[in-house]
Amino acid sequence: CNESSTKRCYITSQNHGYAVNADTLPEDWREWFLNDNDGTNEGIMHISKPFFGAEFVKRIIEKEEPDSILLGFGGQTALNVGVELYKNGTLQKHNIKVLGTPVETIMNTEDRLLFNQKVSEIGLKVPISKSVSTVEDAVNAAHDIGYPVMCRIAYALGGLGSGIANNENDLIAKARRAFSLRLEGSRVRDSP
Repeated sequence: CNESSTKRCYITSQNHGYAVNADTLPEDWREWFLNDNDGTNEGIMHISKPFFGAEFVKRIIEKEEPDSILLGFGGQTALNVGVELYKNGTLQKHNIKVLGTPVETIMNTEDRLLFNQKVSEIGLKVPISKSVSTVEDAVNAAHDIGYPVMCRIAYALGGLGSGIANNENDLIAKARRAFSLRLEGSRVRDSP
């Protein structure tokens, strides 16, 4: 999606079936990210107040004294803030119950290595994966794994050129795209 002021494309959390109508935003709020696929709003921001993070949410918790919190709405930001509030003890200190997915589960699914370990512990198979940092590394990894391979660029499964490479030529094209984005300043992690 595109950041509204610069029009630069970023990977952001998906809106997961809901969107905020910009016409209903309070006076000092504006759209921040717009989904290029469907034009929905994927983020809002205040025109003068700073972005929020765990410290901002901690202050809200201290003022509002909620008894529970739901981390499943708000995309990656909500997950990251929730994990930080858990790790720094804020949720425990204020006896806040996390509704829905437990924080420990979120942490296990956000870390590929932990996720693979948890899946293996219950007897399920985990696809072989390798992280690479060059096109040559990607080709070598694919030869070790065998085609077809999933080329996952950053956290995008379909955007930025991620997808299935059925042969070396497909993989080289996807890997070149991934590493050109990294040179432009985007965070790219490629795992065939």
